[in-house]
Amino acid sequence: MTSQLNGSVLKAFKTLDLFAAGKIELTAQETADALGINMVNAHRFLHTLVHAGALLDQKRDTLFNALMQAAENAQRALYGKD
Repeated sequence: MTSQLNGSVLKAFKTLDLFAAGKIELTAQETADALGINMVNAHRFLHTLVHAGALLDQKRDTLFNALMQAAENAQRALYGKD
């Protein structure tokens, strides 16, 4: 049986990985550009991560801030790094 991956989950982790790579704050536009997705999807990913407690919404839907522990966890999950 072949495992199928969920692309949305992978993009959410890639979003967190942007923060783990040293970014402290990102806009939805910066996220869209970095991931090669449209603004609507970037905004949806960011708000979902805010709702999940992985990001903080700093300026009413325009600037998002990572909780460092969540970003570190995402990097470990993606790359198996300790």
